[in-house]
Amino acid sequence: MMVSISNKPFADVTVTLKMDVLAEGADAATETPKSVGVTLGDKKSHQFTKTSMSGVLGFTCGDEATTTATMLVVELSGTDAAAFTGPT
Repeated sequence: MMVSISNKPFADVTVTLKMDVLAEGADAATETPKSVGVTLGDKKSHQFTKTSMSGVLGFTCGDEATTTATMLVVELSGTDAAAFTGPT
């Protein structure tokens, strides 16, 4: 997954891929996380700086029979994270 920004952050912004997990109190017998079958790669996050405008994040999907993933979670953090939005 290629990630990039169009405006240079003042200090830093980090984008991180995470697995979807069941919310606290969810019934594991009737609910399934939305990332089943996905394995995050070695590169799960990228820190954007004044000199780093893009990066590549990695993940793989299992076979069609066991992969039911419909989403990954994208988290933004860092000094200037509030000025940016992630995918919706």
